[in-house]
Amino acid sequence: MTAAPPTVACVVCQRELAAPPQGGTVVCPQCGETNEIAAGGRAVAPHCPVCGSAVAADAPACGQCGELLGSLSPGPDESSHRPGGAGAADATLGAIVVDAARDYARRWWTLGLAVLGAELLWIMLFVSEVLLGIGGVYLGGAMDNWAGEGAVWGFFIAYGVGALAALPLNAAVPLGLANLHLAAVRDALPRGRRSGEGSRFAPLWRARGRRRMLLCGGIALFVLAGQAVTALFLMDAVESDLRRATGSYDLVQALWIAAVAAPTLLVWLLVWPLPFLIVDRPHLLHVRPLKACLTLPAGHRGALLAAGFLAAALLVLGTLPWGLLLPVTGPMAGLLLAHAYDRVARTEEEREDPAPLDPEGLL
Repeated sequence: MTAAPPTVACVVCQRELAAPPQGGTVVCPQCGETNEIAAGGRAVAPHCPVCGSAVAADAPACGQCGELLGSLSPGPDESSHRPGGAGAADATLGAIVVDAARDYARRWWTLGLAVLGAELLWIMLFVSEVLLGIGGVYLGGAMDNWAGEGAVWGFFIAYGVGALAALPLNAAVPLGLANLHLAAVRDALPRGRRSGEGSRFAPLWRARGRRRMLLCGGIALFVLAGQAVTALFLMDAVESDLRRATGSYDLVQALWIAAVAAPTLLVWLLVWPLPFLIVDRPHLLHVRPLKACLTLPAGHRGALLAAGFLAAALLVLGTLPWGLLLPVTGPMAGLLLAHAYDRVARTEEEREDPAPLDPEGLL
């Protein structure tokens, strides 16, 4: 029989650890303390770097000379007041993408099912509105004996009524998805019904602020519609001149698409933090979340715009093949936005309430 490998007790939590016979370091899986192991399997007690006295591993200061032990700044695992987040100062696009990819590998199944459910719900709402519009066609056509434009007006009126009726649901869905992705970024997702914390999808229907989302989202859509209509009127005014000047019908069609896509992208890049602000900051009432979208820390505006642009590209990519890839690209887009918002939000909080240099009160 072979002898059992030697073990040592962790200097912090006293958990038994396998000791390498040749010595080295062992990281405790329970408390994360790095234990120095001498040759022969004996734990080496930490010492003060100034006077050399033996000190406890979790001691804030040396009892002999008073030297502060450890770093006054938080370590890499303590850089955020929320679990799962990286340092607030590291709000670069590269760091956001890396952490989003890490969470995507861990949470794709949950987030993908949520995005798929939202997509199916939106499809059912659209089909219902179209069916209402078709009913309006028959009703309007019958009212004027199919002699005028009653069928056309009937379609738009019935379709518009259905769209207005679906507005509360259309406001609740992005709010729930934002809450779910933000919980995934902050490692705050419920662990399931067996743990007593509820379903993993509970953040979808626990999101608050639906009326604020409806108000702010309606204003954003109104601004978007105004920009798009203005661009379309301008294109209509110069279309004939463009055709004569370019002689290309395809180029004119591309300009028509750009006239609608450019205002849409601009509004998206400015207001995509809206659902995150609403679920994360309940004190922002009425239209204040819209103002907060424009006043987030200016030092990270580039990261916000870059993350929003990359997320928009992923969402468009997911919708191109009849929306089949949206459950694949949608979670990654949501995680990019959630990580970007979380970093910038923590930067703002640290500016308002900076962390003390001496959290233990030793000075």
